[in-house]
Amino acid sequence: MFKYLEESRYEEYLNADTMTEALEQAKDLLREGDWPHEGKTAYVAAEVVEIQEDPDGNEIELDHSAVSVRLDPPVPPCEADQHDWCSPHELLGGLEENPGVSGNGGGVIITEVCRHCGRYRVTNTWDQSQGPEPVETIEYHEADEASREWCAEQAILNAPSLDALVEALAEHFDNTSERFQDRSLVELPTFGGAEPEDTRGVWSWDENRLLIGEGNPDEWEVVTRTEWASGE
Repeated sequence: MFKYLEESRYEEYLNADTMTEALEQAKDLLREGDWPHEGKTAYVAAEVVEIQEDPDGNEIELDHSAVSVRLDPPVPPCEADQHDWCSPHELLGGLEENPGVSGNGGGVIITEVCRHCGRYRVTNTWDQSQGPEPVETIEYHEADEASREWCAEQAILNAPSLDALVEALAEHFDNTSERFQDRSLVELPTFGGAEPEDTRGVWSWDENRLLIGEGNPDEWEVVTRTEWASGE
């Protein structure tokens, strides 16, 4: 006979024939428990005791074993089908060759940002908030203004076609940073075809068309290369 015991003094008898089976059942009970996550990985533990009753009905302990499980916080929803965790140096800082990483005791804290929704994922490989022994934890932070601006810029810079670029500019340009609006428009992607001999007023192109205009992107238009060459 086996008994499951928590530090809170909750106990439950387990329907198991061996300690191995009892430990697996205990892990399931820990996973199903209502534990306070507080938005961060939690490690919860219990004890499994093998017992038998003596002729007077008293329980005698034959063996015991500790069991613990790691409970990561639920992954927050993303505007896309799933998160795309990235480590952009311009947003997260740190060393250029290892952006978003900082030392912490005998480990590191790794910060990543989702390219779609701007939420942050922080992994601490030396978290001592749950006791003297360091453990690895994960927590998620909401998007902020800087990450939302970065996401808007990524949607523009990673557009897969000229038409998608026009749509991304219309949807996201007003949400980009001033730095991007002042300097990064000259870095817009292009989509094949020869570069025009004169690129003044030309922001992007594909094999058959050009994105042209002055001022902000809402004043630009797509024309054919033939129209551009003829001055129409």
